Amino acid sequence: MCGICYPKEKYYVNNRLVSKAREGVLEFLLINHPLDCPVCDQGGECDLQDLSLIYGGDRGRYYEYKRAVEDKFCGSLIKTVMTRCIHCTRCIRFLVNLVGVYDLGMNGRGLKSEIGTYISNTIKSELSGNIIDICPVGALTNKPYSFKGRSWELDSNYSIDIFDTLCSNIRVDYRGTDLLRIVPRLNEKINEDWISDKIRFFFDSLNIQRLIFPLEKVNVENKMSSFRYLKKSWSNIFLSIQNRINIFFIKKKLTKKLQLNNLSLVDSFINYNLFTGSLVDSETLIILKDLFNKLGSNNFIFNFRNKIDKKINNDFRSYYLTNFNFNYLKSLDFCLLLFLNLRLESPVLNLRLRKIFIKNDTFIFNLGVNSNLNYRSYNLGNNLNLFFSIIKEIVISVIIFYE
Repeated sequence: MCGICYPKEKYYVNNRLVSKAREGVLEFLLINHPLDCPVCDQGGECDLQDLSLIYGGDRGRYYEYKRAVEDKFCGSLIKTVMTRCIHCTRCIRFLVNLVGVYDLGMNGRGLKSEIGTYISNTIKSELSGNIIDICPVGALTNKPYSFKGRSWELDSNYSIDIFDTLCSNIRVDYRGTDLLRIVPRLNEKINEDWISDKIRFFFDSLNIQRLIFPLEKVNVENKMSSFRYLKKSWSNIFLSIQNRINIFFIKKKLTKKLQLNNLSLVDSFINYNLFTGSLVDSETLIILKDLFNKLGSNNFIFNFRNKIDKKINNDFRSYYLTNFNFNYLKSLDFCLLLFLNLRLESPVLNLRLRKIFIKNDTFIFNLGVNSNLNYRSYNLGNNLNLFFSIIKEIVISVIIFYE
């Protein structure tokens, strides 16, 4: 069949019949949808609102009672108003097809169909906040952000995720000095359209139980506890730090002189220890580490995920960033995970790896603690000797290949 014998058909997209068809579809979607736009957190960013404004009619023909649906409890992060749901099933398809979590589904048939959990349970996924972004109406909204601001009131800045080595692209929305929400920013090469719940909701820690003044540790005698913390001003704290550093350099010079005279001075150095929490970014860690190295101290204690780890190396940027090309993932056929739980440590990277696994049927092996990665993986055990044997076999196979 060629275009000469059979001329190409013409498609009309702006005539009266097409406009009436669009109005009918939108009217069908809005049959049970409540008029909550003035109080809806999705207002100003709602796809259905924009479509109704452009393609919808100026009046409705439905005069029956609107159906009401009971709200579902999905956890402390996602607010649900299920009466607004238009059953597009975007949230279900994201959790099932991309994340691999079967917590949401369609229940009932016909007029009684609802989207919700099969049993009374919350959504257990480290990427559950993304269904807030993909919901085209206000059925799923950000619970901590609820009734706090409007989209046209917010100022925005672009930033990156500091909670894993992937550096996901994000957009930070704020009003004045108040940080209100964090949403993903499109980057096809890194995080696509998704971010983890950790970066999306962490900013509450900047306001809740945050130290806004310095505390000095003071020893107390004749008390049950041997020390307590006293509130100090910033000027006094910086003056105290300056005096301690000056004393350190004075004792360091004195120690060098005594060493030249073949004398030993015990405890001549002040013992400096660096303690950091789990919310400190890598650039700050590098600056602090350089400072303490110049002071002659190598005692660094990093508290990550309630575990003390003294072996974190931040000397080079390549040590703490995911330093590989994501284009290589498209043709990945073998993957070995060494002593890590990718689902918790880098959820977005785990999402992309699951996508590659579904496409290429990749062989994924996990060496370490057995964890549920939401795709088929083979656990090789938790033995370090097995790791060395694997490396030995790889080296031997590479040598044989090149020979």
